[in-house]
Amino acid sequence: MILRWKRTRNDRQNDVKKFTRNERNPYQIFYTVPCLIALLALATALLFWKQYETFRASYLAEIQEDLTFQCNVAANVLSPFIAHGETEKVQQFFRTYSNNPRRLTLVAPSGKVLAESDRPGNLGNHLSREEVQEAFETGKATHAVHFSETMEKWMFYYALPMEIRGEKYVLRISLPIDSISEMMARVVWFIALSIIGGTGLATLITCYIIYRIRLPLAKLQESTVRIAGGDLSGAVFVPKKGVTRELALAVAEMTKQLRQRIGELTVLESFRSEFVANVSHEIKTPLTGILSAVEMLEDGAKDQPEMRDRCLTILSHQSHRLHSLVLDILSLAKLEQKCENHLPKTDFTPVSPRAIFQSAVAVCTESAKKNGTELVILCVDNPTIMGDSQLLEQAVTNLIINAIRYSGSMRIEISSRLHDTQLILAVRDFGIGIPEEHQGRIFERFYRVHKERSRELGGTGLGLAIVKHIAQLHDGYVEINSRPNQGAEFSLILPLHKKDSFNGV
Repeated sequence: MILRWKRTRNDRQNDVKKFTRNERNPYQIFYTVPCLIALLALATALLFWKQYETFRASYLAEIQEDLTFQCNVAANVLSPFIAHGETEKVQQFFRTYSNNPRRLTLVAPSGKVLAESDRPGNLGNHLSREEVQEAFETGKATHAVHFSETMEKWMFYYALPMEIRGEKYVLRISLPIDSISEMMARVVWFIALSIIGGTGLATLITCYIIYRIRLPLAKLQESTVRIAGGDLSGAVFVPKKGVTRELALAVAEMTKQLRQRIGELTVLESFRSEFVANVSHEIKTPLTGILSAVEMLEDGAKDQPEMRDRCLTILSHQSHRLHSLVLDILSLAKLEQKCENHLPKTDFTPVSPRAIFQSAVAVCTESAKKNGTELVILCVDNPTIMGDSQLLEQAVTNLIINAIRYSGSMRIEISSRLHDTQLILAVRDFGIGIPEEHQGRIFERFYRVHKERSRELGGTGLGLAIVKHIAQLHDGYVEINSRPNQGAEFSLILPLHKKDSFNGV
């Protein structure tokens, strides 16, 4: 056994509620993102500090290696000069370092400064200098960092012991730590600015994503969830700008069209119910007459000539009435299908108003004679137009029959006239007219001004509705001009196209 069930609106709403509960809070990002940015900044700072220490050690090692190399080169150059006592060449060599950030100093065993590249002259005894003293004592190259009273700066020193002809000397080379510090400071600032700039950029991007994308999407999601639950009453949130604006506008337009469509379906459902009720009521009346006549014949009326003839008259009248109703319903349904589906008008042919009027009058002549009504064709303008001749004839016939049955006029005029780019086919009577309160609804299905009188005269209530749809099929419309006791004029107004020829009569 297969069980089937239909989802109701409450089921959809329950699903929406579950979906909403399972969704993350969109505002949680306000707390998460700042924390992530702070952790990222802290991790970057720690990494930077470690890299800075590594870089600093590597840079100092390179400085030490450079000073060692420069000092050894200077020692190789100066050794021959010192050995031969060429003091002038020694001083000349030291002068080449005057514009060099490196400071070169030659110290005798007594501590006296024999040559100085930066500040020649009496520089005092250097034997007390840590690196000089250690170089003399150990005979090995030494490194030191201390404050120079001569230069009044912190210096990085490298002292190389030299032994020339039994005499010991110390060649010292130094570099101000300021240059090293400045270099390291520039590196620190560059990296710090990079971190700050990167963090700021990440923060700006995150804020943009939150305010321009995430929050609008969250509000749009709320709207779509509400719509999915069947609630179309609220407005869809549309941001003033941002990448989600186009999406929000599309959803808003979709919601608007959905509302319109649901409204149309509601109207159609109401119309369908009303139409079914009207058709049922209209069919019920002739069927009741037919059944009553049949029952009378079954009860013995068939053996009574007078009663039999009366029953046969009822059967004939009600059968024709039912037949007319069915034909009108089918005709109206066919016209509505053509109008709604915009089917190609392949059956349109050139027709003239005079030919339409003559055919319609021929059909209505007998009915007009029975009512003592005169039908007069006043065809002022007679252009050839493209149209369905049978449908246009049916529309004019319906208007003439309507005037014959209900107006009480002794004269009905059928005419055509041109107005701008329109052809007007008019049927005018001089009877009782139609009250203004009925004129707006007279072209509705089954609408009657005088209901009982209309049924007695055999009307189905669909004639004028058919006329309206025939006009719409020809891209035109129908209107009424009437006043009580002054007659009525029904006008079928059709557009003239470029292919229509104006052959006046």
